[in-house]
Amino acid sequence: MFNFFRSQGKAAKYLLGFLLTLVALSMLLYLIPSYNNTTNSTNPVLLEIGTRKVTATEATATFESNTKGRVPAEMLKTYFPQYINEITMQYAAIEEAKKLGITATDEEILEQIIQAPALAPYFENGKLVKRQEFEALLAQQGVTVQNVFDDLRNQILLTKLRDVVLESTIVTPKEVEDEYKRKYERATVDYIAFSEADMRGKVNLSEEEIKKAYDGEKGLYNQPEKFSFRVMVLSQDKVAQTMQVSEQELRGAYAASLENFKTPEQIHARHILVATNDKSDADKKTLRAKAEDIAKQAKGGANFAELAKKSSDDSGNASNGGDLGTFSRGQMVKPFEDVAFSLKAGEVSGVVETQFGYHIIKVEEKFPSKVTPFEEVRAALEKELRQSKLGDTVQTTAVQMRGELLKNPAGAAAIAQKFGAELITVTDSGRGTPIPGIGVTPEIDSTLPALQPNGVTEVLSLPADRKAVAILDKKTPARPSTFDEAKPQVREKLLAAAAKKMSDDRAKEAGERVKKGEDIRAVAKSMGLTVQTASDFSIVDNLPGIGPAFYFQAAFTAAPGTVIGPTIMQNRMVVAKTVSKKEADVAGLAAERKDLLLGLKAQRAQQTNTLWMDAIVSKMRASGEIKANQDEITRVAAQYR
Repeated sequence: MFNFFRSQGKAAKYLLGFLLTLVALSMLLYLIPSYNNTTNSTNPVLLEIGTRKVTATEATATFESNTKGRVPAEMLKTYFPQYINEITMQYAAIEEAKKLGITATDEEILEQIIQAPALAPYFENGKLVKRQEFEALLAQQGVTVQNVFDDLRNQILLTKLRDVVLESTIVTPKEVEDEYKRKYERATVDYIAFSEADMRGKVNLSEEEIKKAYDGEKGLYNQPEKFSFRVMVLSQDKVAQTMQVSEQELRGAYAASLENFKTPEQIHARHILVATNDKSDADKKTLRAKAEDIAKQAKGGANFAELAKKSSDDSGNASNGGDLGTFSRGQMVKPFEDVAFSLKAGEVSGVVETQFGYHIIKVEEKFPSKVTPFEEVRAALEKELRQSKLGDTVQTTAVQMRGELLKNPAGAAAIAQKFGAELITVTDSGRGTPIPGIGVTPEIDSTLPALQPNGVTEVLSLPADRKAVAILDKKTPARPSTFDEAKPQVREKLLAAAAKKMSDDRAKEAGERVKKGEDIRAVAKSMGLTVQTASDFSIVDNLPGIGPAFYFQAAFTAAPGTVIGPTIMQNRMVVAKTVSKKEADVAGLAAERKDLLLGLKAQRAQQTNTLWMDAIVSKMRASGEIKANQDEITRVAAQYR
């Protein structure tokens, strides 16, 4: 128990992990407003639902927490208003649950919490018996017990509200039986797939056709603006090789951060705890006497470790003879710390009282504060100083390099050699064309159009901690493409269109022929194709080369011999013929009836819930219970660009 109060204790990490896992299925933990609802002109209220207020600061903080790494930056502006709508629906649902008399008791909340083994030390018989320890751990994460209980209470309310909708959803026995049959009916079909890719080889395009298409759409084909330029690239690795750190700098850095090289005073101690949690005053008096007796024994020469094993209530270390390990100031509660650090090595304290009970402390060893000598940290300090200087040095070097280029653009080769930069020459390159050794560089692409020949860009930051400066040599304006330049594009466009038409026409022809009674295999053979078979599949299967079996759903409703299609499946035109159909064996219905019923109710309840929630929000908006500051929501969304 006592060890939970170390500032970096594992218990706090386990607890936080559990609490986050507990509410991971709900957005509510992130949607509950801060318990400090201070607002001002720079932190306006975006949303009010009853007495709840959501400020701009709260909304943006939780929005960014939820979307970080999951939503592209360019989409944040669009998603923010949707996020506010989600908050609105969550709060509205909670308010509606309360109006319906739905409640969540403390017992129900505790039942959720105590399911985690990591929390066992704090609870006993379903009660929070170690509240102070629990609160201290939560405080390290910036929350309180009340915060956690409120969040979980709201989650339980929402769950119960969804259960109300689910229970009110009606699914008939026939619907359950139909769903079972739909799931287990099986079918077999033969099909021909017409792929545009297969048709491309059958398309013949003459030079005249391509030229005619080009002449009719010349305006669609253009050569982009092109640039010839040189780019000088400066990498951190090259700069680091030449960068020097002087003895004076090292000693100055050591002196400036001397506190970082100090090892604080530490002690190695043991303790025995006589716990007083939830004890009456009379009990505490008895326990005090017990502690005094233990202290007397310890001071009298009894083996302290054996006393701790026998008498200590600290389950975390009693079996280790009360060993607390080595610690410095600030890691234990103050009354305990003050006494422990005042003792000499080998000395035993009297009874020390804290909020946890009565302690008897023995100091095994004392380690005085000391400063690590300069020579022992020199290498690490030099490495750290080099790293901290590197970014600034690279930027400074790049600025100096650019300054010389501005004076003498023609001398780029000599300047690059002087500063240890790589010089890359690029000829007639369009935007988006990779630069050798660098790749596609939008940073350079976006700056070249504004330059004139011999113009020099600003210092540009590239990936992999590199800096670059480009010198424009020549700019070639955009112009219409000649026939030879446009020919590959024109040919590809005609080829794609012809292949699609051929695929569609052949699929249509095949479908008509099979419907008229021709054998599907003979039809396929006449077109240079083969028939494939999807055997014994259900409507919920995923068919190789086809995709979801629902594309063939007609096979389950029509008689064998029915022709399906032509229809598009996975970018192919498909003509199919039902070979056979097998009815579901209803003997297994009884075993699955309950699961099927719940599944159908959940599907229907979800649809109902969406409509219901829309109605609740509309009603609360009309009554003034929901107030949204749309102007401020739009303003906040606009900051995400």
